[in-house]
Amino acid sequence: MGQSDPTGSTVGTYEGSAYYPYGIYRPTSTSIMRELSSTEFNLPGREAMIAGFYRAGNALSTTLDTNTAVKRGKRIPVSLAVGTTGLARTDLRWYVDGVEKVHARGRTAVTPGSLGVRADGRSHKVTAEAVDRTDAIRDPAVRALATDTLTWSVQATGHRK
Repeated sequence: MGQSDPTGSTVGTYEGSAYYPYGIYRPTSTSIMRELSSTEFNLPGREAMIAGFYRAGNALSTTLDTNTAVKRGKRIPVSLAVGTTGLARTDLRWYVDGVEKVHARGRTAVTPGSLGVRADGRSHKVTAEAVDRTDAIRDPAVRALATDTLTWSVQATGHRK
């Protein structure tokens, strides 16, 4: 509420929508619900569409089975749902045992070894997390829909040092 909107209005509650002058409200005074000459979707409409997209699909996918343990040298590929279309601002991060590996930010393929997993005989978890950081997402529940994680167990076999 109160935010400047791409439609040239301010987000609020404006009476009159769906061809009714009273009793139904729209989020902006120049909403497409009111003015067909408007060429922009308002902020609440944009966020609702983004939520719908993420309800129907994932922000992150892979061809590598997450139910099978991988070795330190195994390439782990991921794909972002809208990567290069310019419709999202996806932040891709990698974690080993819950600790972010900053040097790997944005990479769409890594190996556990390149993330620092050592052949120490212990079990490790490698996680990829994609978050759509689009400014149009303001609601934490929609941000949660626009966040996906994939996790693999790593066989860190070898000699302890």
